[in-house]
Amino acid sequence: MRTKVKIHPTACVHPEAKLGKDVEIGHYSIVGEHVKIGDKTQVESSCVIKGRTQIGQRCKIFTGAVIGSPPQVLKYKGDDTEVRANR
Repeated sequence: MRTKVKIHPTACVHPEAKLGKDVEIGHYSIVGEHVKIGDKTQVESSCVIKGRTQIGQRCKIFTGAVIGSPPQVLKYKGDDTEVRANR
């Protein structure tokens, strides 16, 4: 069985990001250095995934999503954070 990661030419994926089998990254999306994306996950257009973020297998990240950036909460004081999303 042939597997392939599909990254749109306008997407920006850090070389240290870990992408599973059959992952698709849509146009104008950004994937950061410490991101791990599981097999058969689809990231649609104009998404930003950064920070220490793990996305499970067979997930779909919809257009315009921002995952892993600092929380937009007044109590947040710069503490280290992490995101884990599993299906």
